Amino acid sequence: MSGTIPNAGASRLFGAPATTWGQVVHGGCTNPIIGDSTFDPIGAWQFAITGPEVGSVSPAAFTNVALFVQAADCAFNIAGAVSGVFDDATGVFTSTGSSLVVTDTPTGFICPILGFEQGHTVSMSGSWTITGLTITNP
Repeated sequence: MSGTIPNAGASRLFGAPATTWGQVVHGGCTNPIIGDSTFDPIGAWQFAITGPEVGSVSPAAFTNVALFVQAADCAFNIAGAVSGVFDDATGVFTSTGSSLVVTDTPTGFICPILGFEQGHTVSMSGSWTITGLTITNP
């Protein structure tokens, strides 16, 4: 992921964006049922620390998440947030849940067969490496 840290070194309230990523690089994204899929990030994702750090681990979230998804002749957009934990000792964010939903009517004849409909929830799991971000509790 690449982007900016606005006002680096400034204190922020829990939940306030600490970074904004205009470019999200992804790889190895597959769906166990339909195989290889295209996941194209849209817009600028944000990252926020959502609670106090314990050791080097903080509860955190990706917000403003938006993706265009295409798989097996089915295409749709999803949006929402991904919650997880960020370990600033390793620079790894690991997801623990998401509030992502399909935001439009999916196109493609196979979408209804696969069960994709506007308003349905979508789960996202995985981990991302975030470099250059260190969390400090006062």
